[in-house]
Amino acid sequence: MSQIRRILRKIRNRVVGLFSGRAGGLQFEADFWDDYFRTRGGRWPEDYVRRLDPSAPLDAMHRPFIDRLAGQRIRILDVGAGPLTILGKTHPGKEFEITAVDPLASRYDALMAQYKVVPPVRTIAGSGEALVPQFGENQFDFVYAQNCIDHAENPVEAMRQMVLVAKPGCEAVLYHAPNEAETQEYTGLHQWNFTLEDGRFVVTGKDGRTDVAEALKDVGVCTARMHEGWILTVIRKHGG
Repeated sequence: MSQIRRILRKIRNRVVGLFSGRAGGLQFEADFWDDYFRTRGGRWPEDYVRRLDPSAPLDAMHRPFIDRLAGQRIRILDVGAGPLTILGKTHPGKEFEITAVDPLASRYDALMAQYKVVPPVRTIAGSGEALVPQFGENQFDFVYAQNCIDHAENPVEAMRQMVLVAKPGCEAVLYHAPNEAETQEYTGLHQWNFTLEDGRFVVTGKDGRTDVAEALKDVGVCTARMHEGWILTVIRKHGG
């Protein structure tokens, strides 16, 4: 079975490779969501229903980051959210104000209009590398990114921006599959590997290696661990 999966992955990567460069990778991303809406989630129908449910509770993985916050009204930023934020919308003791950003927001709006989908949170245009110019510093109680920052042109800068827009003492949290660039053979948007080296969160690419805790030590404290096969990274901003 593993051999079959490797063969299928190589075939897929050759197809993705037809879309050369970043522009092609963005087109592939838009095509993925087109198929997602057309098939109402495809292989993930429960995910489709949950993303569209305005009463969906916050996921258990996210609860500890929200439960510890003192305020009742919580401002959340979901970076690289796609057309439908994956975050739950409700919490038994708090109210959420969720802002979702993605570079392809306008394309997603067109797709949702085509498929007559009304999102509970509408994604607006925004880039991980330019969050401070868009929102300003110290604005959000919780900043999140899942399966997207490794697609950025400059992932470490995107992480820095995530921390900067968080309030002092609050957290920027990332959840990503390890070594996606290697897995996807450096096709499309997959140019960066996220990995753990002796418990330290490291970003590698064809051009070098960055220890994230060291690179961002002036803005926050970075810790990381494996969670259900993916890397869960928490960067707590200084202060607060």
